[in-house]
Amino acid sequence: MEQSNSKVECLAHELAYGKFLNRLIVDYKDVKLSDGQLYTLYQQCCNIADFVEIINTGSAESLP
Repeated sequence: MEQSNSKVECLAHELAYGKFLNRLIVDYKDVKLSDGQLYTLYQQCCNIADFVEIINTGSAESLP
């Protein structure tokens, strides 16, 4: 069942934000980042197209 584009894009944005939070917590724990550094990290994580492809193709992976 194909999801509407707006729902897919909304989910992709949420996943990108989750990726950002994961990197922030795991890679930068106990490191105080400036606003500019936070923005740079968010830009690195905010590749919506990758998440849209994963959602549309159903290519989720098993968790460890």
